[in-house]
Amino acid sequence: MMPTVAICAVTIIVIVIWKWMRHVLRHPLVGRCVLITGCDTGLGRAIALHLHHKGAKVIATCLSEEGRRSLERDSRRSSSHHSAVSSLPIPTLLLDVSDDASVAACVERVHEVAPDGIDVLLNNAATISNSSLVALTPLTAFQRIMDVNLMGTIRMCKALIPSMTYRAQTLKHKQQRGDKKSPGVRIINVSSFMGRTSLFSQSAYCASKFALEGFIDALRQELYGFGVDVILLQPGVMRTQLGEEMVKGLYRGLEDADPSVRAMYGESYARAISRTSFIFNLLSRDVSASMNDIEHAITARFPKSRYVIGFDSWLLGSFLPRLPSGVVDLATLIYLGWPKPDWTSIPSTSTSAATSTITREGAEEGADAEVEGEFETETETETDMDAAADSEGNVDGD
Repeated sequence: MMPTVAICAVTIIVIVIWKWMRHVLRHPLVGRCVLITGCDTGLGRAIALHLHHKGAKVIATCLSEEGRRSLERDSRRSSSHHSAVSSLPIPTLLLDVSDDASVAACVERVHEVAPDGIDVLLNNAATISNSSLVALTPLTAFQRIMDVNLMGTIRMCKALIPSMTYRAQTLKHKQQRGDKKSPGVRIINVSSFMGRTSLFSQSAYCASKFALEGFIDALRQELYGFGVDVILLQPGVMRTQLGEEMVKGLYRGLEDADPSVRAMYGESYARAISRTSFIFNLLSRDVSASMNDIEHAITARFPKSRYVIGFDSWLLGSFLPRLPSGVVDLATLIYLGWPKPDWTSIPSTSTSAATSTITREGAEEGADAEVEGEFETETETETDMDAAADSEGNVDGD
């Protein structure tokens, strides 16, 4: 009994000490070069300004010229209130992560701005536009969301991995020569709790984040030997433009749908969409609540592989996936009011479709009958000709 208690006590003490070390032991943030994508608005913009104010050398990328100018203006306006390290405005670049040429041009410019290489790549760029029910979401929206959320991250990683691995080896050699411990090189990726749990009406966004998580898990294992840490951030719902687009997309999909499709889903699904948007608005919180975890991911000597940010992220992204799928589905449908289609609008469509099918099948059967009749006629004609030829042969022989 006593050895078991002692082992448990030692285990608890070791875990507590390890957690304390992971939380306390950090590298300085000042001077670290951080490249952040998707800084036009929302979380990316907040991260760029926060790290800039803390003394990091931030390189921010924006999709639009308007977003780039706005970020420069805000960083210049607030620089006077912070240290001399961040007295200059944030260098900003235009970048569309869904375009290969744009990524190549941006990476070339980054190497000019930071000739020694970057210490941190923070993949934040994402989109959720027009994501709604599967039948109401255009295929182009699925392609756009996958191209930005998944392929955009892959493009940036593939473009920068060579220089980042070289940077990691350079820092390692400096450490071996007696320099202070290197803070390391890191690729940090912003995912979502929807990369662990699929939600009603968010199939396109969830698919992109599920795929992203698989890519990041594999990349982390591949780059471990190179000294590059690959980290995943799993934030909850935040009050950003992306969150607003999520809610708008739910209603837009229903409003822009074909009248027959909209009638088929009926009021039941409209109420379900309304309840989904309500829970998003209820759980959303300010982006500033995520800054401590993000800063820890950049500076910690022993960073986590995954940062679950917020109670809603833990509940929806860590707890729910451990439950049976049937239980999760049942709870979701009960909350949404058990949405069902409006069957009264379906018979007319089904009847016309059935009539069209019967007519088409009847025409095909008629065509088949004609072909069979022609084939039988040709066969009979060939048989008569063969018989006639045989009779002529017999006459000649006689």
